[in-house]
Amino acid sequence: MRKRQQILLRKLLLADGQVTLVQNLAEELDCSEKTIRNDLQVVESFLEEQSNGQLIRKPGVGVSVEISEDEKQNILSLMQTDNNVKRNVLGVVEQKEILYRLLIHENISIQQLTDRYFVSHTTIKKVIEEMETWLKTRNVQIQTKQKVGIVVKAAEKDIRIAIQQIDYFKEKKDSSSFSFVYQQVQEHERRALDQSLLTFISHYQIPLTDESIKSLKIYMIVMMKRLKTNHIIEISKDRVSFITKKQEFQWIEKLVEELEDIFLIKVPDHEKVYLTMQFLGAKFQERHEDVSASVDKQAEWIAEVLTKRLSVLALMPFGNDETLKEGLKVHLYSVLNRLTYELPVQNPLASDIKQMYPFMFDALITALQDMEEELPFKIPEDEVAFLTLHYQASVERIRGERQLNKKIVIVCHMGIGVSEILRSKIATSFHETDIIAILPQNKLQTFLKERSVDLIVSTVPLDDIVIPHVTVTPLFNENDKNKLRNVLKGKVESQGVSDSILKSYLKENYIFLHLDIEHRFELIEKLSERLVHDGLVETDYGHQALIRERAAATAIGGGIAIPHGDPNLVRESTIVVVTLKEPIIWGTESVSLIFFLVLKQESSDKRRRLFHQLSRLAGNPEKVAKVTGVTDIDEFLAIMD
Repeated sequence: MRKRQQILLRKLLLADGQVTLVQNLAEELDCSEKTIRNDLQVVESFLEEQSNGQLIRKPGVGVSVEISEDEKQNILSLMQTDNNVKRNVLGVVEQKEILYRLLIHENISIQQLTDRYFVSHTTIKKVIEEMETWLKTRNVQIQTKQKVGIVVKAAEKDIRIAIQQIDYFKEKKDSSSFSFVYQQVQEHERRALDQSLLTFISHYQIPLTDESIKSLKIYMIVMMKRLKTNHIIEISKDRVSFITKKQEFQWIEKLVEELEDIFLIKVPDHEKVYLTMQFLGAKFQERHEDVSASVDKQAEWIAEVLTKRLSVLALMPFGNDETLKEGLKVHLYSVLNRLTYELPVQNPLASDIKQMYPFMFDALITALQDMEEELPFKIPEDEVAFLTLHYQASVERIRGERQLNKKIVIVCHMGIGVSEILRSKIATSFHETDIIAILPQNKLQTFLKERSVDLIVSTVPLDDIVIPHVTVTPLFNENDKNKLRNVLKGKVESQGVSDSILKSYLKENYIFLHLDIEHRFELIEKLSERLVHDGLVETDYGHQALIRERAAATAIGGGIAIPHGDPNLVRESTIVVVTLKEPIIWGTESVSLIFFLVLKQESSDKRRRLFHQLSRLAGNPEKVAKVTGVTDIDEFLAIMD
């Protein structure tokens, strides 16, 4: 066998009968799925020659090896003898496997990992260093101890959160695709779990989003895996007393009875309480009858106050949009529960949302800062990004509905906000369409039996659907628009934005190229001092800009940041431009081009156009590279034309 084929066989043998996706194998070994299938034929022949083992193929599911432990060890020894040179690279899936094993069992030796993955100690240590950095952001520490190995130190809740988020290690995971953790249980357990949860949702008529259903499944798998290693969540007596009185706790108790039969383990009461909290923090497609009246009232109040403030900041009549009102209430109800029970939220679209809709995101940050003393919790940045979608969808609705004709259904796994963005973008750009429904994937088949549909636009791949369908990303970018255009064979209106807005604010004496700065706060302070000296801003402007920056980093993607302070402290509007010799970390992003927005209170339309232009620049890496590469101001201004 060739080297790649040996690695493939080794991986299947070490999977201990677990089914592995061909797609994952192809990604890990950096080749096509066709190559993997060809290699599997070689692997199958080798197994037949060397043992009684069998290669098991499950169409649409994956592959595995059935073999006795003795024969497995013999083959592994044989392959190790045949190979004197170890690999120096681990695939992303293999790295996730290591991270998962480490978090589940809390310790593992480097020698075990080198033997299992047939790589050098140096390779393993490099991977562990990357994991250490990633885990620190999740309050999890790992240490390497002699004679013990790699050890995990963290609170049980933080370990579980890290396991749930393994999909985000080393890559920006699209939550519509397969979850790594979901694949770590046997197929019959997955089927039983899927059925139990769907029956539970149907029985109590709970309108969960597809995303929330998936998240609950993953958490239940993590819970069972940790319980099997004798790790139990501890909940305060007050919290236990509060949760056990809720009707949702009674529902969860019945669901847990089925889970205990599936996973053959007893679930303690504290775990039932914490699972109930996970359920309470889940997202809903629509308002559910069985809600907490006090939380519902609080969500309604926040939605009303926030909408009034955004209406002023954006000069948009948001208060007239009933779809926005209802969507915000539903979303904020879940947000308040998540914050109450200290549940994490991971918004995989946050960076894209900030880049695509910087004006609306910034307006929300500003409004929430003004409401800070009135709010029961600080709204984290990932949640602000979700709220941005609700208001941006409303903006596009307000711009006007068109006369439509082609019948389209949207299937979206990420809830009301994202669904409405999709609906609004398609309705605005493709006038020949009539969007007759927005559905979660689990309701599509039933709907299709009752209604005639010309086309389905989906954020998740659809199997066994004969009706024409196109898969798009949740934020519906230009590539997605082209996909849909090709399907519809129509024309998309072009709504260009003048490039003169940004340049109208630029002055040569406020363009600084190739500065050497180590921290964003240092840069903001230095620029603010210059602006105060020149009389363009009040003394407190820099301080207010730092407060805004601490509330949420102003990086908008594409290597660009747009720090700014209070418009009421600006005497004369300008935009200070800075390029850096070396990029610096701005929040969580690497930034090399900064536009310090020093703007008085001006028309929201002009401000929107400016933010739109900055967003377009952030989406143009070639232009950003040119801008940050020049050292001459005239050349800089020429590129900005």
